[in-house]
Amino acid sequence: MLVYLQIAFTVLSALFIAAIIPVGALLNWAYALACGFIALLFFGLMLLCKQSIAMKAPPTSNTPSSEAQSSDEKSTDETEKAEK
Repeated sequence: MLVYLQIAFTVLSALFIAAIIPVGALLNWAYALACGFIALLFFGLMLLCKQSIAMKAPPTSNTPSSEAQSSDEKSTDETEKAEK
């Protein structure tokens, strides 16, 4: 659910950012400032959703798997043979 909210807030923020210049040119620059403020509000909500998702996600291990190690060892062996 938070992922959908994050996407929605991102899209709404982008729409309000895109509307700043046309709204300012056609109506009033005060309305353009309001659009900018609303875009920042949606951007903050998007970051809040992103942070909540990151807190709920299980921590990932930074150690490479055994398959990755074996392929890395093979590539190092091949480069050492090529250098000789």
